Amino acid sequence: MELRVKFYSKPDGFWRDAVALNGAATPYVIRRVLIFGAFAALVLGVDAALDHKPELEIAVAPYEVAGAALGLLLVLRTNAGYDRWWEARKLWGGIVNRCRHLAVVATAYGPEDDGWRRGLLSWVAAFPHVA
Repeated sequence: MELRVKFYSKPDGFWRDAVALNGAATPYVIRRVLIFGAFAALVLGVDAALDHKPELEIAVAPYEVAGAALGLLLVLRTNAGYDRWWEARKLWGGIVNRCRHLAVVATAYGPEDDGWRRGLLSWVAAFPHVA
């Protein structure tokens, strides 16, 4: 079985895939897109015909600025916490893998004594939690 990766060198590759019908989501959403597009055009036409200019300006309150700043701060802190968690997970996985490798090698090349093996495996299993 051969794995083939298809790379597009032509700029029209994206549009060819975007409007493809076989194996795409286009047939499922095109009707809704056209309906909502027609509704938006109707609203725009009615608005232009009535020459209606609504007042869309809303004053910015101080709590909105504070909310945006707090949101940004929380996102940055969440990302930093996730990065720390991911680094710890990689380190923990490395320690566990090294201990597993040590147990496999020790049982393969160590003495045939069952007591020695059980003792070694219990020490190796405890090591990641102690380190």
